[in-house]
Amino acid sequence: MKKIIIYISIMVSNCASLGAQSRELTATANLSKGGDSIHYDFITATVPQSSSFSEQLWDFSNSKYLGQEKKVFFVGNDSNRIKMIDKDAILDFSQDKEHLLLKHLQTPLLNIDFGNSFEYLKFPFPLNDSLVCQIEGKGTYCSKNKLVLSGTCCTKIMAKGKLIMPYNDSLNNTLLIQRNIVANIDVSKDSLMSVRQDEPMKFKAAIFEWYAMGYRYPILKIIEVSIKKGERKVLEQSFAYAANIEGMSHLEDEQNKELKDKMRGISLEPNTKQGDISYKVSVNGKKVCLSYSLVSDAQLRLLICNTSGMVFKSASLQQQAGNDYRKDFDCSGLPLGEYVLYLYVNGKAYSEKVILK
Repeated sequence: MKKIIIYISIMVSNCASLGAQSRELTATANLSKGGDSIHYDFITATVPQSSSFSEQLWDFSNSKYLGQEKKVFFVGNDSNRIKMIDKDAILDFSQDKEHLLLKHLQTPLLNIDFGNSFEYLKFPFPLNDSLVCQIEGKGTYCSKNKLVLSGTCCTKIMAKGKLIMPYNDSLNNTLLIQRNIVANIDVSKDSLMSVRQDEPMKFKAAIFEWYAMGYRYPILKIIEVSIKKGERKVLEQSFAYAANIEGMSHLEDEQNKELKDKMRGISLEPNTKQGDISYKVSVNGKKVCLSYSLVSDAQLRLLICNTSGMVFKSASLQQQAGNDYRKDFDCSGLPLGEYVLYLYVNGKAYSEKVILK
């Protein structure tokens, strides 16, 4: 059962996409962009004490790296729906100019549908404002056991200030978001949940996220979670991680403002010979082969996913304009079936279905 808590901790601590501007969070034209990826390093960190000053100082310069890391990918073919994927979970978000909703969580053991109950963020979201929602998630654990997660989530922008990262980089105009979740987790073998097999577990989480102005994703996170069964403490866990800022996708503030009124998201385009790239995809046995030419210098992000969005292969390339480029993916370890090759080229997205036979 501890794995339930670990996966739900992943759910509540994964990042949402937005732009921090001055004293509030605002939705940019691209809330989450397909093709984005974020690298986080786990660190030692505790939640710092707040001061009475209007501008806070959060100093993590003494934090140590733990030698563990996580990478998050964003995949989407609809401007209003985006999948956030890491090695442990797939999260489905719905986004528009006013709201960001967490719709669905899928892991190897856990599958929860939240409907429209889990309001993750709202826009604009000014300093000291809060967002409260009643969460109601239903699904399965280990495929057979029925699971219900119900409770309250309160999200608040707590403070504005200066953030000092573990490698001593300083970021001004940083906002701290705190999200508190208190919920019951009810697991039953009864498919209709009419008879409770055991008393519910009490889940609590406190998530602290720091957003720096101009960056779409959280720069640093601290997560504290616990679970009780009656009066007995089953699990208590805390962890923190910091983003690799140099490799992190971001938009400048002026661009955020310009993009707000434009169409959101990146729509996938069919195989084409126009734009920055012309390409051809072929399958040779268990090898997926991409042949392409570039009209101009380009940064490429390539992903091979199954139809549910799980990433199996990825590559990042920086190429100059030219012809006869080729990238092969060895898929001999993947099950037979249908997959999707996503190509992200200088902010444009393309997709191609491939079938391993």
